[in-house]
Amino acid sequence: MFKTILFKEIKGHLGTVTFIVWLSVSCFLVWMVLESGYSRYEQKHQHYLDIGRETKDGSSKEYNPFMPDEEQFRVLREPSILSTIVYGLEGEMPVYMTITPNGVRSGSVGTGESVLSLFGELDFLLVIELVLGLMAVVQASSLISSEGENGTLKLILANPVSRSTVLLGKGLGGYVIVAFVFVFSTFIGLLFLSIRGFPLFDSAVLAPIVLILVGSLVYLLVTFLVGLFCSILFLNSQVALVLSVSVWAAMSLLLPKSAWTAAELLRPVEDERTVYLRQKHAREDHLRAQHEEMNKHYPQQLDDTEWFMANFANLSEEGAAVWSKYSDRISKDLATIAEGHHREKQEQESLGKVLCRASPAGSLRLLLANVSGTGDQMRWRFLQAAWNYQNAVNDNVFVKKPVLAIQNRSWVHDMGAEDPPPPPLIKALSFGSVLTESALDIALLSVYAVLLFMLAYMLFMRRSIV
Repeated sequence: MFKTILFKEIKGHLGTVTFIVWLSVSCFLVWMVLESGYSRYEQKHQHYLDIGRETKDGSSKEYNPFMPDEEQFRVLREPSILSTIVYGLEGEMPVYMTITPNGVRSGSVGTGESVLSLFGELDFLLVIELVLGLMAVVQASSLISSEGENGTLKLILANPVSRSTVLLGKGLGGYVIVAFVFVFSTFIGLLFLSIRGFPLFDSAVLAPIVLILVGSLVYLLVTFLVGLFCSILFLNSQVALVLSVSVWAAMSLLLPKSAWTAAELLRPVEDERTVYLRQKHAREDHLRAQHEEMNKHYPQQLDDTEWFMANFANLSEEGAAVWSKYSDRISKDLATIAEGHHREKQEQESLGKVLCRASPAGSLRLLLANVSGTGDQMRWRFLQAAWNYQNAVNDNVFVKKPVLAIQNRSWVHDMGAEDPPPPPLIKALSFGSVLTESALDIALLSVYAVLLFMLAYMLFMRRSIV
């Protein structure tokens, strides 16, 4: 009897106009967003190659201590090819970070966005949430309610068949239709993408894509169960549809956005530019104090060029001694400012992720962004590499090549500056680390699916059918 109900439900949807429309729209949208995403990735990757070539060509430039904000050292990050599928934070992460004596600052963010960026980036994740998620809710909202309105549900239950069999048969049949539309449209989109040159069958690409598909299927099951629960709760198709769509809208749009807004209000944090300016001003204050200390030992007669040249060696030696004292203070203050900001930012984002995961859509976004290498895991790894490299460059170059100043004269004193170590290579995350980072979101989506199914099952078992 279960197979009969299951196949009847599937056949009942396959020949409908609604199914054909959903399938056509889904195939077109998935193909469009994947094509657009791959073009966007190619542009950003070319920009990365150009920046890398420019950095390599200019790597022998002499560091100029008189221009501390000049871009001398860079840490580059290759764009993630999986941003083709899930854009995530790719637009927020710069192609490179600039290393300066004042700290780390963002370099080029992208290739130049158009006014269309005001409307957000359309990617595969958005299609799953807004199109296929809506399809799943609408599909499920009429499964039981339409049978109840027509009176056929009462006739079905009058036969020697259990309620659980009816619920499982109709529910599984409806979800198979949703899953088929998703898998088929994704297969078509990826097929055309591979023809364009996308390395679909590369192990480093294929494994994350499989995980993205699995996570998306679980999310679609969650949204489907929301509609199924509303369909059982109200044996009226219109009421069930309105309620299920409202719950879906709150789950997909309202809760994730409000979670990050609440985190920003509860734990406000300065932006990166403000932190960089604080570091810059702190360094300038120490340099000013250093220069004032040097000025106390020498009168205004330094305008005498002959005297200055005759005592240049002594001046450099004394200036270097004073600089050694202040350079430690500068390094300590810059590190204190950076570490405080990093700690506050991580606390804010941890709170935001906790609140965001109250919605299945929030878990899906975090999961797919991390799997695609465009989530906060990659961003923090990139920032950490830049901070570590800044410390190395500071110890080898910045500290050993200070600007000494007395009255109206300033000069550079080389204290044995060395070539900095090569910048780190920001590689893609291993699949094992991705799985570890994504385990919580996968588990949460599964828990949401199990809880919703249990609620729908218990409600249907106790529901009075008249």
